[in-house]
Amino acid sequence: MTDLSNHPIVLHSDLFAEHERAPQTQFVAERQVAFLEALAVTGSVRAAARRVKVSHQTCYRARRGSAAFGRAWDAALVVARAAAEAKLADCAMNGVEEEVW
Repeated sequence: MTDLSNHPIVLHSDLFAEHERAPQTQFVAERQVAFLEALAVTGSVRAAARRVKVSHQTCYRARRGSAAFGRAWDAALVVARAAAEAKLADCAMNGVEEEVW
C-alpha cells in the first residue's frame, strides 16, 4: 500500500481498515483517495466514481460504513462548492461571451 501520510486530504486510521472481500471488489484506500480528489474537483459523486472506475453505489456504501470516509467526503464537497461559487461569481461579475449569429 502506498504511504498516504503526507496526502493533502487528511484521512483517519479507520479508513485503512482491512476488509475480507475479494481484492477486485475492494474500494481500497488508494481508490478512496482518488475518489475524494475527483469529488473535490467535480462535486459529482457519479463523475468522481466514474473517474476511479467504481460504481457510485460502492462509494455510498463506503460512506455509510466509515465515519472517517464520510467526513472526508463532506470536506471534498465543501472544496467543490467553493470552486463552483468562485466560477459562478466570475460569470456573474464578468459575464460570458457568446457568439451571436
